[in-house]
Amino acid sequence: MAVSVFSVIRKIEDLLMEEPELLKRIREDFDRMGRALRLMKSFLIRIGLRENKFTIRFWVAEIKDVVYDAEDVIHTFLHKTTVCFLEERRIIRKTKSKISEIIDKITYLTRKLEGIGVEESISGESLHQRQQLSHYYHPIVGLDDQIAHLVSTLLQDYRVISICGMVGSGKTTLAKAVYNHKRVRYNFVGHAWVYVSYPWKRNKIWEDIFYGLGIFGVKDSKYSDEELAKKLCKFLEDNKCIVVLDDIRTVEVWDSIKPAFPINCETQSLSKILITSSNRKLSAHAARGGCLYDMKMLTYEQSFNILRNIAFSETDFGGIT
Repeated sequence: MAVSVFSVIRKIEDLLMEEPELLKRIREDFDRMGRALRLMKSFLIRIGLRENKFTIRFWVAEIKDVVYDAEDVIHTFLHKTTVCFLEERRIIRKTKSKISEIIDKITYLTRKLEGIGVEESISGESLHQRQQLSHYYHPIVGLDDQIAHLVSTLLQDYRVISICGMVGSGKTTLAKAVYNHKRVRYNFVGHAWVYVSYPWKRNKIWEDIFYGLGIFGVKDSKYSDEELAKKLCKFLEDNKCIVVLDDIRTVEVWDSIKPAFPINCETQSLSKILITSSNRKLSAHAARGGCLYDMKMLTYEQSFNILRNIAFSETDFGGIT
């Protein structure tokens, strides 16, 4: 959920920056709405909001509604002031009123989420507990060799690298470690991480990649799927980028979105697509001509070390091995 909300907020911020002439007549109101949305964005990042927690599912839907309302009020204003110049005063008055309603709702939702103790409902543990564990818990214990191998693989000729493993095996953790590795950050000029939410929409996935690469403009929202795919494919051909698609579940999803990627042998591209999936059929299908990487199970010793780090501090556990 968070990715979709952040994408819409970024679209709104783009509109505010790219249409200064049209928006100047009501700039202060849009700026107030932008500040309120950015506050909500920073709040969502801070609490790590996820849609799969029952206790906040209702509030997630409310947040989506208010963010889409904000996007709609900007598009409506731009359209009406362009085609209905004679009614400009009435349009501005109605837009100001709508913006005030949106800001009030954002304020209400933010306070409500804080009031129900959303941080504890997300993780099932108190902030104090998380702070204690964070001093010695290392999320990639036992993955150093796998990280090094995948980083090296990314820098080879493969266009698509598919990480396959059962649910909970650490695919996403491994992919994040590779994505954030200094060699990867240095070797690729563009970086995009997209969590594939369900139900999925291919144009939504493509737009999220655009946002991650920082190349999504106002006019792109009006493109057809075919136009979006061509623009993204062209950008990836011309620029060395890494795109991570986390949690692709079916062959259908991959086949639907892959036209936007320069992965055919005929194309000249240094961009790489890294996907994670628990579906081996899909992983093998996507990695044809690329690299299929099966998650390795941790050894007993590695698993025990992780358990020890989570359950005890080094001083509490003493010299037990």
